[in-house]
Amino acid sequence: MSGRQIPLSAIREAATAVYDAAIRTPLVQLQPNLYLKLETLQPIGSFKIRGAYNVVRQLTPQQLADGVWTVSAGNAAQGVALAAKKAGARCSVMVIETAPDTKIRAVERLGATIVRASYDECWKTVESHASDRMTGHFVHPFDDDRFIAGNGTAGLEILEDLPDVEAIGGRFAALETSKGGVAQLSVRDTTRAAIGSATFTVDYGRPLARGRALLGDIIPYDEVWRTGANAATQFSTSMPITLGGIRLSAGTYSLWTVPRTNGVDLIVNKQIGQWGTGYNGKFDLGKAAMGSAAAASPVEKFTISIVSTDAHHGTLVMEWGTFRWTAPIVVA
Repeated sequence: MSGRQIPLSAIREAATAVYDAAIRTPLVQLQPNLYLKLETLQPIGSFKIRGAYNVVRQLTPQQLADGVWTVSAGNAAQGVALAAKKAGARCSVMVIETAPDTKIRAVERLGATIVRASYDECWKTVESHASDRMTGHFVHPFDDDRFIAGNGTAGLEILEDLPDVEAIGGRFAALETSKGGVAQLSVRDTTRAAIGSATFTVDYGRPLARGRALLGDIIPYDEVWRTGANAATQFSTSMPITLGGIRLSAGTYSLWTVPRTNGVDLIVNKQIGQWGTGYNGKFDLGKAAMGSAAAASPVEKFTISIVSTDAHHGTLVMEWGTFRWTAPIVVA
């Protein structure tokens, strides 16, 4: 998808049709330079209905006769299911086997058939745009110009309701810069590391401190924290390990933390792909106390790193503001 450009004409064309399934949502002002676009008011509670319907509405009668399918654990699945229902087409959804039951039930209520699969199978399907287990026309949950154009109609509404939006964005960036920060919000990043023959990746959101109080404020004490920003933090290992004393097989997991006034706990959970507010304790694999110390110097952007000590030992490190949390890694 690198370098992809969606023409404005495609988004305007989508806007002539998506409202057969989506609604125009309000833009609510909270502060002088802060607005909320209430896409939670959509029939499925998400903007994804815009993109999904824009794809399905353009399929031929023959394609619809064969049914449609997608890969998703949540909003895109509901969007495609509702769009298919409106088009009178069958729909099936490949979902990660650890997907929340609430999401599964929501998709089923829209008439779609659920096909459970491992994280690896789902990811390979997203990359290859195909699966031997699924039939019909594949609606990609994000790598499709029509899907992107449909979602872009939310942007058109913002421009119509708030013509000065670009100027407001510029003022926000200028304000951040004037305070010594950088003109950006939380970005998604991936840490890659190796300990001996074992390889690791950590996919996580990196919020900025921006002069705010962190522990006990932005990160409440005694509550489960997503350990970053936006979607849940995902940790992958290519070999069996122990992390903070928790035994893990090769695979992908989500990491959560519970800060306390006298320390911090690390939680490893087998559910993946969920939003950072979607923690479900029934999928926990273990909890362990992390080391807690002051960072050598203040860290503006939340950072997760993996430091190798030797071929079998290393440390998972989390730093932000003035705190530094650590958990030992032992490669089996």
